[in-house]
Amino acid sequence: MDKLLILLTSLLVLASCVGDSRGTDDEAQIHVTQSVLVEDVVSARDSSDATGVWDGKTIGNSTYPIFLALFKDRKFRYEIPGLGEGTGDWFKDSNRIKLQAQTPRFKMVFEIYRQGEEYYITFSDRHGKQTLELFFYE
Repeated sequence: MDKLLILLTSLLVLASCVGDSRGTDDEAQIHVTQSVLVEDVVSARDSSDATGVWDGKTIGNSTYPIFLALFKDRKFRYEIPGLGEGTGDWFKDSNRIKLQAQTPRFKMVFEIYRQGEEYYITFSDRHGKQTLELFFYE
């Protein structure tokens, strides 16, 4: 009788751990990313162009805030309040643009990708992984 009780209790515990395999609307959805159109996000100028850096094509998100200017010579410039301004390098990897910059304190790594007509940037900060929609400023 004790063995039967232990068996039934074990089965109940195991059954309670099994979730609904159909999923719910609250679960994260997998989104297919499209290839970033480089001409959408990269300026036709080189980073060495002496004119104003922020006068050309700029992408960013004013809520976070973060602002980026990517140049055709595979350099980029960033402005992040609290961190200041700086430069780094970018390259296209599959359907994303990856950006890397070295600050005096740490290395920054960003990825830009596209879903539909919208562009997004992902990176990690002291609060964990961030994903922000990017907007275009000209």
